[in-house]
Amino acid sequence: MGRLVAVVTIAIAAVWLCAAVLAKDTSVEAIVHALRNGSVYTSPAAHPTLSVPESRRVAVEVAKKDPGRIKVVVVSDTEASRAGGVAALANELDRRLGAPGTIFVTAGSRSWLVTSFSDTNAATAAVKQAFDAQHALVDQLQEAVDGIAAVDPGPSTPSSSSGAAPTSPPPTGRTSGRVSSLVWIIIAAAIGLPFAFWGLVVGRRRWRARTEARETFDDDLADARQQLVSLGDDIRDLDIDESMPAADPAGKRDYEDALDQYQRAERLLGERVSPRRLARANVALAEGRRLMDSARGRLDSPPRSAPTPPAASRDA
Repeated sequence: MGRLVAVVTIAIAAVWLCAAVLAKDTSVEAIVHALRNGSVYTSPAAHPTLSVPESRRVAVEVAKKDPGRIKVVVVSDTEASRAGGVAALANELDRRLGAPGTIFVTAGSRSWLVTSFSDTNAATAAVKQAFDAQHALVDQLQEAVDGIAAVDPGPSTPSSSSGAAPTSPPPTGRTSGRVSSLVWIIIAAAIGLPFAFWGLVVGRRRWRARTEARETFDDDLADARQQLVSLGDDIRDLDIDESMPAADPAGKRDYEDALDQYQRAERLLGERVSPRRLARANVALAEGRRLMDSARGRLDSPPRSAPTPPAASRDA
């Protein structure tokens, strides 16, 4: 337990001492000042280093691809060591600047980056690819800027600083929590296809039912209109008998009621016929047919005459 306390005490003291050294280091102050007014800092003592035009090229690339979110620092091994190493220097610059994005520090063969977004591995891979693909430092840094800008999610991402050495490959053996878009498409298809198939079957059944109902309605409408024509012919044929002076009064009433039912059915079977209107028209036609049969029976039969009283006999 005593050893553990001693180790922790030494570690805290080392961190405090490192922070104190960085606070007093004039070169760190110079870097912070330069980065607050620009995106690139190049030390003349660095090897390799950037010329003024080359520094301007890198700054222009930052301005085009990810303005205000990428800071590039080129220092010598001695300057990095004096600050505690490239990792300590990058983290100290990040702490002092407090700006979201990426701070990339390179010193000779050693490099380090700190990002405010969580996907540091993607930025690390982009920088490593740039350094492997190019030979000149200016080209390496320009391509690194392009790669970092491509993976930077932008200012809306919550800050979560983390660091990684771009010259080292990303750690392996950890499974990614992301599911590729292809997997999501497969999952969505597996869930959605049964519903889509069910919807297709139901829609086809409804379409077939509507088609059959429409065909049945058309047939019933044609039949009702044919019955209307037939009832009209019967009414015209019986009109002669109805106009006879000796026609049966009850037959006349049935005839007039049948004519009313005919006219009602004619109105219902006019324009914009609906199933409901067709049903009412069929009722009117059936009633009109019944009244016509009754009227025909009454008007075709001769009227009954009053019985003649027997003649009275007279006695001789």
